[in-house]
Amino acid sequence: MRKKKYSPLKVWGKKLLAFYVAVIFKNEPNVEYTYFAHSRVIEFRIMDDTLITTDELKNYEPF
Repeated sequence: MRKKKYSPLKVWGKKLLAFYVAVIFKNEPNVEYTYFAHSRVIEFRIMDDTLITTDELKNYEPF
């Protein structure tokens, strides 16, 4: 996040099999992004009933 200079609204994470961080960005408060430390996998979860495609996500960068 520092590399891209994002300003998240909330950031949290837990230690499971791989370290991850869940982020809610100020410019997209209805989407939770999950970034994993040891892989290039990114997940997102829509937190309301809105239907959004990956093209409409503001903070999603496919690998």
